[in-house]
Amino acid sequence: MIAPVREPPARPTGSANRLAAARRVVAAALLNRSARRNSGTPRVSNLLAWTFVAWAAAVAISYVALGGRWIIPLY
Repeated sequence: MIAPVREPPARPTGSANRLAAARRVVAAALLNRSARRNSGTPRVSNLLAWTFVAWAAAVAISYVALGGRWIIPLY
């Protein structure tokens, strides 16, 4: 979402207060960087990532070089 940064009103009241609280919860969930660092997912090595990029580029280049003549038979 792209929006201009504005100063929040002094004190939201009523439903605006609940809306402000909901925005804070969503922002904390989406922008919390520490939770991502502590997750148990393993990092992908740079070598593996660049190997995948090279493979994808090779496939794309060969497809363009062959003029899209790859045919997948549908039996």
